[in-house]
Amino acid sequence: MSATQYSVDPMSALLERFGAFFCMNDRQFESRRKAGVQYVHVGNGLVVPEEHQKAVVEGLKEISEQSIDRDLRENGVTKIIRRELANYECYYTGDLTDVIEDLERYGISEALIRAEYDATKGNADL
Repeated sequence: MSATQYSVDPMSALLERFGAFFCMNDRQFESRRKAGVQYVHVGNGLVVPEEHQKAVVEGLKEISEQSIDRDLRENGVTKIIRRELANYECYYTGDLTDVIEDLERYGISEALIRAEYDATKGNADL
């Protein structure tokens, strides 16, 4: 399981609690908005009632941090690197850019990612 998978349920509960939702166009927004509520867009299609913006943004950050901590505890750095190398198909492409960028939030260094890639690229199950 990845940090994203750990965060789905807590994020859904947070958004529901504060009346926030994702929408990609005006039709979706109009179908979900509550009359009389002022919304703000906080990025990636997420709209939040203005009065709850700070709580939602801080809550999402906390959930993300907790999910990363859980992923590290349950899976360990090596397994996470290997999972992401496979996820981004690095053994096919040889391009580690996406993994390096993604795992930066985990505090995993580029050097460690490259070392794990070099150690496993010939043995990877493709």
